Amino acid sequence: MSVISPLLSIFSIIILGFITQRFLKLEIKPISDLGLYVLTPSLVFYALTKNPLTAKTLLTPLYFMILFIAILWFISGIVGRVFRLSRERRSLLCLVTVTMNCGNLGIPLILFSFGEDGLDLAVLNLVVFLIPFSSLSIYLAASGRINPFQSVLQIFRIPIIYAVFLAFALNLLGIQIPREMVDVVKMLGMAVIPVFLLVLGMQLSETNLRGEIFKLILSSSMRLLLSPIVALLVVILLQIKGLPAKVLILQTSTPTAVIALIYAIRYNNGPEFVAGSVVVSTLLSLITLAILMNLVFNLF
Repeated sequence: MSVISPLLSIFSIIILGFITQRFLKLEIKPISDLGLYVLTPSLVFYALTKNPLTAKTLLTPLYFMILFIAILWFISGIVGRVFRLSRERRSLLCLVTVTMNCGNLGIPLILFSFGEDGLDLAVLNLVVFLIPFSSLSIYLAASGRINPFQSVLQIFRIPIIYAVFLAFALNLLGIQIPREMVDVVKMLGMAVIPVFLLVLGMQLSETNLRGEIFKLILSSSMRLLLSPIVALLVVILLQIKGLPAKVLILQTSTPTAVIALIYAIRYNNGPEFVAGSVVVSTLLSLITLAILMNLVFNLF
């Protein structure tokens, strides 16, 4: 298959959201909240109840995530010290490097590239990444002003976690969901794909590209160029092969997530820099993801 086709599909929807916001000036929060509180939990619930969960399916992305975050965090910390960045700037560099858009952009990318088999793996990865990534993002955005325990507690404000608990409980108890309900949940869940891509375009439309160009290029390079290398090394180290390897590498090589900007605004810690990183990395990802997809399809 052509590696360009999935990217063109994704970025055409993002551009449509961008143009729509430029002309209509819609309020983004209600649309984003609809995706966050209704559509995303539906997709997670559907994917987790569709296939039986085993220790292997959970542990593989978990081990990958632990090594992936640890290596990226370590390298970004060293880079921050080499360039003599302040403590707050080092935290922000770690934030935009570690926080990838594995949901809003990663899930559509995997769906358009590998179909529903890839989608199921991508959603499982998102669930496994959810708690540590969200907690770490909050901690980094706050530049250590809140302790790690408080960061973890913030995860219970994210509605997806309750869809995860419910799906795990039903799997554990062996309870089958009526087919009619499954169809409704699936329909709601699949709607999150275009909605979040439109929201991403709308958010980019309202983001001002401000901040030091060198630091924006540095952060985007680490997110788009360093992350795939680290992901590939971890996949080889853990001997992950086939479709799971492809999904993990592509999903973790996406640009900086908008959620990083939301946390930076909440804790008033360099929102202009984070906003610039989101915009620059998203624009450049059209090139880097096209190259990476071609490599991944040929390597695995």
